[in-house]
Amino acid sequence: MGVLVLVLTGLAWLAVHYQGRPRGDFGDAPHPAEPWLLRLHGIAAYFFLLVLGSMGTVHVMLAWRMRRNRFSGIALLAIAAVLMLTALGLYYGPEAAHAAASIAHWLCGLVLLPLLWLHVELARRRRD
Repeated sequence: MGVLVLVLTGLAWLAVHYQGRPRGDFGDAPHPAEPWLLRLHGIAAYFFLLVLGSMGTVHVMLAWRMRRNRFSGIALLAIAAVLMLTALGLYYGPEAAHAAASIAHWLCGLVLLPLLWLHVELARRRRD
């Protein structure tokens, strides 16, 4: 559920940022929902990181020892790491790197949910 909120707030921000900007006398203005969507996205990201960190102690270690779903698990952790690094870059990085960090962040964000679905589906198939 938390990942879904994370992805949906990110998608909603993308939609209002690139398609929902009101036109004014002085050009495009930011959509009023943008800051709220970013706040919700940030809160959901904290929960995602909390869950991810807690899973590392049991789920990841146990599955690693059992040699299960290593490829999809490593891919998920790699995508999460890129998302964390690009998020830091968006907040604290130089303005010159902002566009690249933004594109990398939302591309990885779009990959996260299907990759998580694949990871869960592969685990279910192994049990059956």
